Amino acid sequence: MSLDVGDNLPLGHTGRLPGTRELVIPATRYIVPYRVRPRLQKIEILRVFHASKKLPDRW
Repeated sequence: MSLDVGDNLPLGHTGRLPGTRELVIPATRYIVPYRVRPRLQKIEILRVFHASKKLPDRW
């Protein structure tokens, strides 16, 4: 699966941890926490979770 983020950042909603965002993948139950690294011009995907599982306190 690919995602063209282009100029559409930030995607998703504010994350559970400071400085993160969370994207729910449409038509799935996956949650992808990420953070934007503007100086590197990249996003860093921290984990991929299925919503049916208990989410950890930390990524």
